Amino acid sequence: MRYLLGFTMAALLSSGAFAATCPNVASITQKTDTVKETEGGTDVVLEGYRYSASNADGEWTGFTPDAEKADLSAFKPAPSAPNATPPVCRYQDDEDGAISLSLKK
Repeated sequence: MRYLLGFTMAALLSSGAFAATCPNVASITQKTDTVKETEGGTDVVLEGYRYSASNADGEWTGFTPDAEKADLSAFKPAPSAPNATPPVCRYQDDEDGAISLSLKK
C-alpha cells in the first residue's frame, strides 16, 4: 500500500498536477526599473517597468522594456503556462498591452 501511494504521488507531481496559481490582477504592482543585458558582446541598459505580485505559491516578477505605465485594472488573465518551469502567468488588456510574470525560485 505504501508503494502504491508513493507511486501515485510521484506520478501526480511529475505530470504537473500541482500547478502554480496565477496571482490576481489586483495584486500586481508596477514600478520603473532598469535591466542590464549583454547583446553581441555589448552591455545594454534597458529601461521599462518591473511588475510584481505574490500569492500562496510565492513571489512573481516580470519586466517589460520600453513600456509605458499601464492601467493594471484593465488587465485580464490571458493564456498562461502555470505548469512550465518556471511557471509563467500572462495578462492582457483590450488594447495591445500585455505583461508576463514568472514565479521566482
